[in-house]
Amino acid sequence: REGTRPAARTHGHPGGWYREQFLTLLHEWAGRGVDVPDPYDPQLLARAPRELRHLLAEAVAEEDTARALATLGIGFTV
Repeated sequence: REGTRPAARTHGHPGGWYREQFLTLLHEWAGRGVDVPDPYDPQLLARAPRELRHLLAEAVAEEDTARALATLGIGFTV
């Protein structure tokens, strides 16, 4: 049965630091006081500097890696 196998024990928030940095730098790039309704809007990201896009890519990669590692089973701690 799928979903009955205990997952690996995890600690922390995967991608959290990268997302915090991304959002901080995105608001600085957009300008102080500028409302950014969707910081993950593809059109906005297309205009953003490469460093910002790289931070978001790092967050997504870390989240995906943690998701994959969590499937290893109860014998693992991530």
